[in-house]
Amino acid sequence: MNAAHPHGQGPITPEYFTPYSKNPTLSKFFMQLGRGEELGSGVLNVSKYLPRYAKGAKPQFVEGNPFVTAIPLPTDTGGTTREKTREKSEEKSREKNRDRILKMIRKKPTVTTQEMMESLGLSRAGVEKIVKKLKQERRISRVGPDKGGHWEVGS
Repeated sequence: MNAAHPHGQGPITPEYFTPYSKNPTLSKFFMQLGRGEELGSGVLNVSKYLPRYAKGAKPQFVEGNPFVTAIPLPTDTGGTTREKTREKSEEKSREKNRDRILKMIRKKPTVTTQEMMESLGLSRAGVEKIVKKLKQERRISRVGPDKGGHWEVGS
């Protein structure tokens, strides 16, 4: 935010934008240090590059005190193709582990969390997360205490 007073009021459009230094002394100082950019480059660069990241998005710049920039972000945060492929792979792995736990319970209703961990190569938290989800879906239920009880598979 620039601490100086605004030059004008209202919306700025890049087509009719004229850069104006609100604090010429400070601007020159940072330019000489190599820490400043060309005057007005932020408005122009955001307007130029935003459509590459958010299809059809148009930034809004409003001159005033304070200067306001509104940058709309895309609602689709699906990620890149690589991320989507990884997510699908992880989902398949979760489904596979759920099926394996159900199979283990059907085969041995007294199976323990430790045995599930060892068989699946998952952490305790990983197994407990899957078991919790299966319980919520009413696919399995626990009968009796943790020690001495058994699992039942629902329909």
